[in-house]
Amino acid sequence: MALPSLRSLPARSLAPWLMTLAAVPLGAAVAWQAWRVQRGARLGRRLAAETQAFEAHPPQPSASVLLLGDSTGVGVGAGSPAASLPGLLAQAYPDLRVVNRSRNGARVHDVLQQLQASVQAGERHDLALVLAGGNDVLRMTPHTRLRQHAQALLAALPSVARRAVWLGSANIGGSPLLKGPLSWWLGWQTGRTMRLLANVARAQGTEFIDFFRPLRHDLFARQAGIYFARDGLHPSAASYRHCFEVLMHRAPLSTRPMRRARRTTPQPPWRNTMPNVSDIMSTDVQIIGPEDSLRHAAERMQELDVGALPVCDGTRLLGMLTDRDIIVRGVAEGLDPEEACVSDVMTSEVEYCTEDQDTEEVMRLMGDKQVRRLPVVNADKKLVGIVSMGDMALRQAGHIDQTMRQISEPGGSGAQGRL
Repeated sequence: MALPSLRSLPARSLAPWLMTLAAVPLGAAVAWQAWRVQRGARLGRRLAAETQAFEAHPPQPSASVLLLGDSTGVGVGAGSPAASLPGLLAQAYPDLRVVNRSRNGARVHDVLQQLQASVQAGERHDLALVLAGGNDVLRMTPHTRLRQHAQALLAALPSVARRAVWLGSANIGGSPLLKGPLSWWLGWQTGRTMRLLANVARAQGTEFIDFFRPLRHDLFARQAGIYFARDGLHPSAASYRHCFEVLMHRAPLSTRPMRRARRTTPQPPWRNTMPNVSDIMSTDVQIIGPEDSLRHAAERMQELDVGALPVCDGTRLLGMLTDRDIIVRGVAEGLDPEEACVSDVMTSEVEYCTEDQDTEEVMRLMGDKQVRRLPVVNADKKLVGIVSMGDMALRQAGHIDQTMRQISEPGGSGAQGRL
């Protein structure tokens, strides 16, 4: 018997046919997405089973760090313990004691229990790193409960650590496993959760490093093959390296006894030598990333009470962002502060100095360029510090007057003057 043609069917009879035709590709897409997620979850469990949390216990530690968190604290996806975040810390600071209580799958509530174990053990640390929040997104922890757990965690941290830093989750929706609506929804949910945790941390005076970006500006999603492990969900070694470099510049360790002393050639007593920039520069540098939104950059400037921030990709100096850049090149041009990123308006041509330059030469440069502060880079053009007129005034008071007169003359750009 021949089937009736669609044209001959009445409208009421046509609707079920159209719904059936639409449901077939939709069902196939859902099944394909579910298969990808299940396959990634199996690989993720295998990676987690193969990974041991890195710890370091030198005989005479000069500082101590406590890690609390989920699989990112364990280092799942790094490929080796040395490539995880605690492993990179131990390489940078060989005399650093690293205690790692992170566990795979941990939510903020579980991290609170990890902290309680450290309290009961009577531990004291110089720094506590919290790596948590991603599993609360995936398991949809109610925000009211999550806020309570985060507040309790941060309130208890001072009992074991002099200082705490919370490293937030990147955009989970950027995972190469996820496509379409599921990716968009998880991205939205990640943003909401990270904003909540950032606000709780800020209210309690804890540094929060926010790695979340919208998908169009997300570094990890745009280069997923580099920044995701083979399961498509956990970070790769490149991601851990990036997070380590951001940590070192956003919240560098305040204790530096493990840093090797610079070798200097003895100078004759009659030679009036000037100190190098590295001798007086500040290593506590606050930076902004090229993919950060203009709104986030403005909030950072307000929080730090500065008018300019170095723009870095990890440790590589890319440019300088000033409050004037945000206003003139961003707001005045009609850019959305939530969507536009730092790289859209920053100044790429930046005056800088090197760590091995002497201060007299740098003072001349400041006078010529009419700036009060300069980023300091090493031989690999990586940002290692900031030097200001105030730094040099403490050591070379007699040489400052001429430089200040030059800086105060009208007509200078002054773009880097108030970092």
